[in-house]
Order: sequence, then structure tokens, then C-alpha cells
Amino acid sequence: IIPAHCADKRFSYEALFRSVQFCLIDNVCGEYGFLSHFFRVRGEKAQILFAEVMERSLVLIMKSLESYMDNCYDCVCIMLCAHIVMRYHELMKKRGFGALVGFHNQLLQQLWPRFNYVLSLSIHSVRETDPSNLKELDTRPHFITRRFGEFYSAIHTLNDKFPNDQT
Repeated sequence: IIPAHCADKRFSYEALFRSVQFCLIDNVCGEYGFLSHFFRVRGEKAQILFAEVMERSLVLIMKSLESYMDNCYDCVCIMLCAHIVMRYHELMKKRGFGALVGFHNQLLQQLWPRFNYVLSLSIHSVRETDPSNLKELDTRPHFITRRFGEFYSAIHTLNDKFPNDQT
């Protein structure tokens, strides 16, 4: 997403999250290469230098995610963000670049507990629903059934090609 071209559009959080992650990975690869060549460092020294240079940017992204997740009750959004992180983590592994492994793990450590919490709230909400308080009888499938079907379909679709033991 290029802000100058999209000033009048609104985007979902997961679309913005994906854009930030893509930009981060693109910049990180270039920055790591520059630091390695300019300062003539390799291995652990390059990792330490890279961590010093990128620390503030990574912390900013972490704080932004934490701030949003504190008020997020959308399981599908949280799941999409987790899958975005896992897919970009796999991309970085294919490129042979391990400098963001810790960062990706921290993102997932923020996302999975929130996903579990929001999912448990949803389950509790369904269990505690009193059918007698719902509107009059309808011939269509019940709205809770439809919502659960849509939710399950989204989770199943996300995990279909990228299975994860946590979901």
C-alpha cells in the first residue's frame, strides 16, 4: 500500500500489517547487506550491528501491534496477521536470512495469546446465549450458526495450505 496513492481509501488492519511487514523485510535485506559490506562484518558481529541499527524500528512495529491487539476482537484478523508473519518468516528462511527470527517469534508471542483469548470469548458468548431472547423464528439458518460457519471457513481456508499446530 502506497499512502500517496491511497489517501482516500480505508484498509483493514491486516492489509496494513502485511504492507508494513513486506516493507520491513525488503528494507531489512538491503540494510543488512549494506551494513555487512560497508563495515566489513560477518556472522555474529553483523547480527549485533544489525540489531543495534534496526532496534528502534522493530520496537515501534511491536508497540503498534500491541496497541492494536489490546482492542482487537476479530479472530480472523489476528489469524491473518499470524499467518502473514509465518509466511514472511518462511520467505526469510528461504533467502537464508535469520536476523528477524527473534522479531517474528515476538510478533507470534503477541498474536497467539490474543487469538486464544478472543476465541475463548467467542465460545463463551455462544455457550451463554439464551435462545429465548433471540428474535422470532426464521426459516434461514440461525445467525449464530451462520457466523460460526463463516468463522470456521475462514480459519480452515487459512490453515489449508499452511497448517499450524496451534490452531
